[in-house]
Amino acid sequence: MSRILRDVPFSGIYWTCYEFLKTRFNVVEPSFGFSFAAGAISGSVAATITTPFEFGEKFIFSDNPPKQVATKSVAARLASIYRLGGVPAVFSGLGPRLLSKGGARVCDHDFIL
Repeated sequence: MSRILRDVPFSGIYWTCYEFLKTRFNVVEPSFGFSFAAGAISGSVAATITTPFEFGEKFIFSDNPPKQVATKSVAARLASIYRLGGVPAVFSGLGPRLLSKGGARVCDHDFIL
């Protein structure tokens, strides 16, 4: 369930931001540079918003999840993580996620496919 809560919103946010940037800058045929920059911006926005769900999912697959963290539902897990460590805990792993969700994704779609 948490994978759906992460992947579907990520794609929706990503492509909405990317298309917004294309419209905002009046780009019909994006260049490699534009695709990379718009993809990096869109990926960063989407990754930031969906990181709590990614982090919450990791507790499902963890061999030894902390006993203080609820495992029944995504919402309960995120609430437990927040109580234990606050906002920094909920957004743990954001840095690497931002690096992995950048402009290469759109460049693949626009220039390889």
